[in-house]
Amino acid sequence: MTNHVPHQGRTFWSLLVLFLVMAVMYVFFIQSSIFYLVTARTWSQDASGLAANVGKLEVEYYELSRSISEEVALHSGFAQVQKVSYVRDAELEGQVSLDYSGNRAR
Repeated sequence: MTNHVPHQGRTFWSLLVLFLVMAVMYVFFIQSSIFYLVTARTWSQDASGLAANVGKLEVEYYELSRSISEEVALHSGFAQVQKVSYVRDAELEGQVSLDYSGNRAR
C-alpha cells in the first residue's frame, strides 16, 4: 500500500498527542472547578457560623452595657473624676492640617 497523504503517520501522532493534552486539561479544569465549589461552600458555612456568633456577641455586649452604672463602677474600684484636663501640644497647634492629596501640610 502506498500513502496517499504525505506525512500521514506524523499527522496521526500529532493529533493523538493534541487530543491527550486536551483531555488532561479538561480533567484538570473539571477537578479545579469541583474543588472551588466545595471550598466556596465550606467558606459560606463558616461565614454563616461566624455571623451567628457575632450576633450572639452583640446581644451579650448590649446586655452587659446596660448593666454598667456609676454604682457598679465605684464598687469595682473606679474613682470619680474630679477635674478634667486636656493636653495641648503648642508646637503642633495650627501647623497640622489635612491635605487631600495624602501629604501632610506644614
